[in-house]
Amino acid sequence: MKKLLLFSLLLFSILNALGQISPWTVMTQTQVNQLPAFPFSDMPRTGYKVFTLDLSVLSNQLSMAPMDSATDSNVIVSFPNPDGGQDSYKIFEVAIMEQALANKYPNIKSYIGKGINDKTQAIRFSITPLGFDAVTNSGKVGSFLIKKHRSNSLINYVVYRHFRAPGNSIYYRNSNSSAKSSDFVCGISYEKDKLDYNKIKNLPKSSQINADGKLRVYRLAVATTVEFSNTIASQAGMGSGTVAQKKGVVVASLAHLITRLNGDWERDLSVRMILVANQEAVIFVDSDNFTNGNKSTLLAESIQITPIIGNANFDIGHVMGTGGAGVAWLGAIAVDDWKTKGVTEYDGQQGINNDKFSNNFAHEMGHFLGAKHTYSNSDCPNLDSTIQIEPYAGNTYLSYNRLCAGLAVDSDGWQPISDPYYHTASINEIQNVLAQTTSGTLITINNAPPVVSAGPDYTIPKDTPYVLKASVTNSNAEGYTYSWEGLDTGVQPETSATATSGPNFKFNQPTASPNRYMPKLEKVIAGELNTRMERLSSVSRVQNFAVTVRDNAVIRGSNVRRDDMILTVNANTGPFVITSQNTTGITWAGNSSQTITWDVAGTTANNINTSLVNILLSTDKGLTFTTTLLANTPNDGLQVITIPNTINSLDCRLMVQSVGNIFYAVNTTKFAIATNLATNDFEFENFTLFPNPNNGSFKISFKPETNDVIEVIVNDVIGRNIYNKIFQNSGMFNQEFQVNTITAGIYFVKIQNGKNKSVKKIIIK
Repeated sequence: MKKLLLFSLLLFSILNALGQISPWTVMTQTQVNQLPAFPFSDMPRTGYKVFTLDLSVLSNQLSMAPMDSATDSNVIVSFPNPDGGQDSYKIFEVAIMEQALANKYPNIKSYIGKGINDKTQAIRFSITPLGFDAVTNSGKVGSFLIKKHRSNSLINYVVYRHFRAPGNSIYYRNSNSSAKSSDFVCGISYEKDKLDYNKIKNLPKSSQINADGKLRVYRLAVATTVEFSNTIASQAGMGSGTVAQKKGVVVASLAHLITRLNGDWERDLSVRMILVANQEAVIFVDSDNFTNGNKSTLLAESIQITPIIGNANFDIGHVMGTGGAGVAWLGAIAVDDWKTKGVTEYDGQQGINNDKFSNNFAHEMGHFLGAKHTYSNSDCPNLDSTIQIEPYAGNTYLSYNRLCAGLAVDSDGWQPISDPYYHTASINEIQNVLAQTTSGTLITINNAPPVVSAGPDYTIPKDTPYVLKASVTNSNAEGYTYSWEGLDTGVQPETSATATSGPNFKFNQPTASPNRYMPKLEKVIAGELNTRMERLSSVSRVQNFAVTVRDNAVIRGSNVRRDDMILTVNANTGPFVITSQNTTGITWAGNSSQTITWDVAGTTANNINTSLVNILLSTDKGLTFTTTLLANTPNDGLQVITIPNTINSLDCRLMVQSVGNIFYAVNTTKFAIATNLATNDFEFENFTLFPNPNNGSFKISFKPETNDVIEVIVNDVIGRNIYNKIFQNSGMFNQEFQVNTITAGIYFVKIQNGKNKSVKKIIIK
């Protein structure tokens, strides 16, 4: 009996260990180069990793995953990331189809996962006969995807960050408001007889975005034209398959697509889509009654979904055809007669779960749920007159990112694909419409919503960077992400420092930090205070911002909350700048006194009223400012500080930070700080080091104490060896040195003669 028990325990341990074996293995670049190409797929140009997947191991690990109705999961699975590593997640299975359809396709599964080490990280993935597909979002490392490699093998998968999504490297501004024929064009339609559009507007300050605390689950019927269905089947190698096989391919493709987008819809909108039980009935393979390639006609013909599925058997209908366009009636979800009024066309590239088509479908579904276009560029087609809230063509789901941005992707940090998020203004519009609806199934969200504050309103000087700061009071905020977004509307072709209305800052993906530097701190450190995507104001104006907080819960719904603040720029003040330490070659010694000056620029009055500042130090080129040199010192433009004798760095920067406000300044050039080392361990007879300071040429003379060789070493302030040479001892030491190829700063010369050592500090100009 004891032997049997021991054997059982051993077997359990072995099986448990096997369950922890990762099904993923990263490939070498040599292995990747040997993979064949597949014509119906694409890959990023750079910055990706390729992994092999043992699907049987993964499926075995997932077999015990609970449904998302459970409160917890013990199933922990690892998935690859773009750096070549792997991240662990707690996994739940989630329904992607009504039960009758799921029973027919038991090999189609959808899952969600919550990050173990990164609480802001979530993964959505699906497994079908077409393979594995996943998307992740994180407030720390951003969004990335795991997709089938272009070899079209079920074994090989490419992992890449969302901003590296395959796409054109240049997008065009179209002055005639017409996009390229190969580009997606949206034909949003306003039908005003049955919906109160006055309710589709920004919610007030401190809005509770999904205030009813409900996850809305909608039954989605996707009608596919013959052309669409056969294109998808052909790309999956089923061009000659039976009707049932082709329909199965389309169902699997839709499952991948809906799994991917449900992550965004649930996170931002508390909305989930599931495919209807009779989905196959509207997948057309041999013949249909649709006019493929004409979005307006398809929209009118979409009404035929209703008699096929049955009006009571679905909540949302959508038509997918081939082409490159899309259209939806605004807020159609709120009117039963309109619930089929949405069309998205597929351009035949990369499969329907590719980044471009996924964005297009999310765009049209955003209109259907009640959101309008968000871009402000007057060159873009279908510009909305009420919510031009993103600069240029925008970069969230309701933008026209690739149609009329007029920017080279790599030239200014722009991107080939929209970020997988809805702007806070879009979220507000959608929630206003959903409040007018009665369709769908409502599930109570059990997690407590974020309690967020955007802080007080501020007045700041012109042409001066600042930091927007939010706070939450929840105890469970570890998984929260924050996005600061502009709320100013106005039609303008470009951001402008002299504009008194309109957006000047692009949407950034949510991060784990509640703060946003305006512009990005790395840009300020580089001296780039104004870029196309982030521009400070040089005129007096009022700017409105909102912080949107997502709790990123994965179990049946996510809470989103928002708070707003007002920023006033006073053009009679500023810019607030540091006027010292702006030249190269500066080196400070520890324990020395140094003077820091800055231009107060009217910031002690003029409704700014900043009487105190902090003086901060960075030792990592401005990445962080963790050393406080002086706190709460008068904002008088000059302070003398004592430098700590514990710092050795060649990469120092200064920040003067307002106290009780949000603006700041940094000096323009890095400098060095050196610990003031003891320089007289031993004093050689008749020792001279001359000249000092010098330009790298100097002479050392002294009388050696022993007959041992003489070693001369030169190190920089952080201990790196610059010069090292051994000299034979021939009596009186007289030697000239040339180290003028090194940069200006403080260096230490060590002279060693037997057991005798002396260290001298030199300054090279």
